[in-house]
Amino acid sequence: MFLLLLALAAAGPDPASADQQVEAADVAFWRAFNACDRAAMARLIADDAEFYHDKTGLTAGRERIVASLMDGPCGTPGLRVRREAVASSVRVDPVPGYGAIVSGRQRFYARKGTAPEAVDGEARFAVVWRLTPDAAQMERILSYDHGAVQAEVPVCEVALPPAALAALTGRYASPMGEIVVTSDDTHLHLVSGKLRTVLIATGPRSFRVPDRALVIDFPAERAGRIRVRENGAMVAEGNRQQ
Repeated sequence: MFLLLLALAAAGPDPASADQQVEAADVAFWRAFNACDRAAMARLIADDAEFYHDKTGLTAGRERIVASLMDGPCGTPGLRVRREAVASSVRVDPVPGYGAIVSGRQRFYARKGTAPEAVDGEARFAVVWRLTPDAAQMERILSYDHGAVQAEVPVCEVALPPAALAALTGRYASPMGEIVVTSDDTHLHLVSGKLRTVLIATGPRSFRVPDRALVIDFPAERAGRIRVRENGAMVAEGNRQQ
């Protein structure tokens, strides 16, 4: 939810370092998953881990989780499955004193025999990573909302002059935290909490976030105001700070 995207990360001891450790471990795990590397996957899963899946239910314990992956995605002759996170959807939220939560959307690609690889579906995911002095390991894994890949909504971009973009920049205070809008010669850029994105102009004061159902507008009738909608519902409003 965009409400969470706007929330500021809680302070903790060296959160940047923790985020980097978790991000590196996350990349390593999914590389092992795509390679069907049993030993590498096992090293990154806690012994008491729990895997919740909206199709197969709960799988508890490292050995059972790894076995389910080796028997399922990796165990079908002639089938090669590859998992890829949707980069624009991924976020890392620190859990102070424990680790971090990595969440977002993921897509699965399948190659059957000698046929070309094709997209096979999409799901949401969330992983609680536990950090220790020796390692980062998955503690809780959720994979849910499996279905067909959502069709991308085409966006007709409007070219705005630099002066028009610059007039909308600033720091906006909202109940969800500060929203910072900057510009270059061709686009606006928005930063709020973990969200960092370019904005695509669809009108003089209306913008879209690429690959997301997020609409940002700056109402002409209320100068210095920003509004954020997700799937048509208002999720945040803010006023530009002087």
